[in-house]
Amino acid sequence: MRLTNLNCPQCNGNLSQQGESFFCTSCGSAFTIDYDENDVRYTDLVTQADRTRQLIARDVELMQMRHKLREEMAQRKQNRDWAREKKNDIRRIGSIIATYYVSMFLFFGVMIGLFIYFGYTIKSANKEEKVKSKEVLSAMSEVLQKDRSTVENAALEGQQYLLKERNSSYQDSTYAQDRWAKLKDTPTPYAAYLMVDTSAKSKLYIFFESVFVYEDTNEEFPVYDCVAISKFSWNEKQKKIDTDYVCSIGNRTSGTFGGYMDADQLYLECVEGEYSGTSLKIDQVFEEKKGGKNG
Repeated sequence: MRLTNLNCPQCNGNLSQQGESFFCTSCGSAFTIDYDENDVRYTDLVTQADRTRQLIARDVELMQMRHKLREEMAQRKQNRDWAREKKNDIRRIGSIIATYYVSMFLFFGVMIGLFIYFGYTIKSANKEEKVKSKEVLSAMSEVLQKDRSTVENAALEGQQYLLKERNSSYQDSTYAQDRWAKLKDTPTPYAAYLMVDTSAKSKLYIFFESVFVYEDTNEEFPVYDCVAISKFSWNEKQKKIDTDYVCSIGNRTSGTFGGYMDADQLYLECVEGEYSGTSLKIDQVFEEKKGGKNG
């Protein structure tokens, strides 16, 4: 260390020390101590500065490590949250899928159960209706076999009805030139069928043969008609047949001259084709049987 003059180099006044600095009490000049590298004080200062830098560097490193640890902890927490959320999503999706399949299973189970139940109910109902239809058919047949007047009266009403329907001339369009024909005699009943459907509704069909004559040649030919009496029902309480004898044409198409040239074709359309129920031919009602193989 070098000793310097403690008097002010400016005014030679006294110097006053304050920490590491000196001030002139006369002129106010300020001075500092000049250390060189060999001074102990300089070494202390440098060492202290290095320590300070080392401490700062260590603090910075610690701060960086803490920051890195916080970031890693935050990342791990975020990863755990993501994993937990993913598991929850998988559980929710699994729960939704399971609920869907359970619901579909229950739905189809209920639908199959209802289908079986209603199928069985309908089948039972149809079976009961068929039994009821057969019972009604049997009861009505028994009454008609004992008292043929009901069918005979229906036949008379059918004759009067056909006489009105067949009173005018008819045109035969099957020929190149139109030919006209008229009814010759009163239509003759030749067969009767009692019809009962699956709901036990019944009606009476009466088949007639009418003779027509061509006006140009006087040639005769038969035409077959079916007259239907719709109100021909079984009265369960009184054990009798209720009817008003109101007639209508029973065949589904007009046919030739409003009827059919073929009795079997008329039977197929009126009995087998039109009426999907139980039919019963009423025998021994009409003395003279005419028509085709079903007459």
